[in-house]
Formats: sequence, C-alpha cells, structure tokens
Amino acid sequence: MGRFKDIIDAAAESPAALPAALPAARKVGRPRGKRSDPSFGPATVWIKKDTHHQMMGLLHEQNKEFSVLVQELLENWISENSKI
Repeated sequence: MGRFKDIIDAAAESPAALPAALPAARKVGRPRGKRSDPSFGPATVWIKKDTHHQMMGLLHEQNKEFSVLVQELLENWISENSKI
C-alpha cells in the first residue's frame, strides 16, 4: 500500500502518539504604529530648515525618531514648568 501506512496505523491505534495541539499562534504582521494608537495624535510645527537639517542628522546618528525626541522634550518642559 502507501508509504505511510505504518505511521497511519500506529496513530489510529494510539492517539497519545500524536503530537499535542500547537499553541495559539499570535497575529502575524507589523506591530501597531503611532498613527493607529489612540494615545497619540498628530501635531504640526514650523521650525527653521537649518535646525531641521541638523536635528535629522543627529537623530539618524542616534537611531532615534523625531516624535520620541519631541515627546521627551515636551515631557521635560511640562515637568519643569508645572513646579512653579
């Protein structure tokens, strides 16, 4: 008969020989981004082009996102100014 007849017969006789069910797989895909996270919102600012160019270079060197930098600066500013 077939090549796998012995395996099929063994599985039919002993269900314990079958592998346990696999754990539930997690969702495949990219993690949720800031755009789809309800705790984030957009903001537009106007800065000088030279400042922007220098900032982007430094952020690239530090492997840091612009939004992370702005969030840190704003949190520090709020913390310092709310003590007054």
